[in-house]
Amino acid sequence: MEADPIRVRPARPSDAPGIVELFQAVYGDAYPFRFYYDARELARRITGDDFFRVVAVDKQAVLGHAHVRVRGNYVYLGGALTLPGARRQGVHQRLIEARLAYGETQIKSPVFFSEPVTGHAGSQRNLARNGFVAAGFEVGKYPRLFPIGQRESVVIVIADPHGVLASSSGQVYVTPEAAACVQSVLDGLQVSRCVHTEVCEPARALSQLHAVLNPDLQVLTVHLDVVGRDVARCVSELLEAHGDVFSYEVRMDAGTTEVPYAMEALREMRFYVSGFLPLFRGKDRLHMSRCDARCELAKLSIETAYRQGLEPFIGDYVRFHDNDA
Repeated sequence: MEADPIRVRPARPSDAPGIVELFQAVYGDAYPFRFYYDARELARRITGDDFFRVVAVDKQAVLGHAHVRVRGNYVYLGGALTLPGARRQGVHQRLIEARLAYGETQIKSPVFFSEPVTGHAGSQRNLARNGFVAAGFEVGKYPRLFPIGQRESVVIVIADPHGVLASSSGQVYVTPEAAACVQSVLDGLQVSRCVHTEVCEPARALSQLHAVLNPDLQVLTVHLDVVGRDVARCVSELLEAHGDVFSYEVRMDAGTTEVPYAMEALREMRFYVSGFLPLFRGKDRLHMSRCDARCELAKLSIETAYRQGLEPFIGDYVRFHDNDA
């Protein structure tokens, strides 16, 4: 019996030219992170940044590439890609297995999460086969990656192989609008600690928040650290200052009673619940997002998607959306 010629192993600086050729074959010149087209810079990053990279290789070429990073108590499985001619040979599955194995060596009882793009049904199915559960989505996160006439979005997925989340005694304060989203994620991970609270005015007058603009992805991420009565004004000012981006996302700690007030204020500003990560860096985190009203972005049916898992994020449930519709 002939030995399998494909091997998956940690990336080496000498793999950099082959990885560049892989990205060119898959994305042409459209991938926004430009260092993937610079073999010298990529070789430096393989040994010099906080990502652990793996490659699938045969005797002739690099057939696949993926990366993984530890983020608090979570292990993040980043993007994976396979050479078109090497697909349907189990390469993607083996890249997943290699990164899961790496995560197990870095953290005791790790929780995993990933963000497959909505346009790649195969990636979503492979992650589902490895125990990942749909936890949300971000609209328009990768607006430049795929020339298919749509702004690409990502599905947030979580795997909890050791039952870490199920053993948590935390609480989640959410409004009824977010209840179905949060509860379905908790159910999928065998967690049950969802508490609904009434919307009440925060005791603090002033909010504390900071924003991070990603110019490559054209996404403004707002981290809402403290909810005050001025939260709507603060977020509005950030949106006005960055009116040329494709989408906005607000992230907040879901374990405080002021969160329903923030959610109500953001809902009035056309934000919607887009994700929930239990115990991310020790705290339950809720995401709310908003699209640029000028752009047609692929938005997914929230209620149906959370009821049925990953498959509704594919095809039938994708619809075009803008906030003025």
